[in-house]
Amino acid sequence: MFYDDAGGLLRVTGKRSLAQLNAFDFIVTVAIGSTLASVIVTTTVALAEGMLALSLLAVLQLVVAWLSVRSPALQHAVTAAPTFLLRDGQVLPATLEQQRITRKACCRPSAAAGSAGWSRSPR
Repeated sequence: MFYDDAGGLLRVTGKRSLAQLNAFDFIVTVAIGSTLASVIVTTTVALAEGMLALSLLAVLQLVVAWLSVRSPALQHAVTAAPTFLLRDGQVLPATLEQQRITRKACCRPSAAAGSAGWSRSPR
């Protein structure tokens, strides 16, 4: 029963909570998972309390999503801009260092997808 309710809440909050994970969404998703686990595993948290907590988290996420669409300042605060690690097939070493990503971690997804043809930049 609780699992169905949690799934329903995720459907109500929309695709944003699952597909557009920014820092705020990630935190809310972890909080939802922690709340769900607490209700399922422990006997000290009542089902009604768990549903209330999940509902509050879902409403918080909806409110922040609604406000961030209407406020560029809030959108900037909760959404990070994408960072390009490759440009024209060349690895950008300075960007890797700035983002604290190793060359191996950067190249692994490309190699797994079959994009082994990009060239290496000198370092």
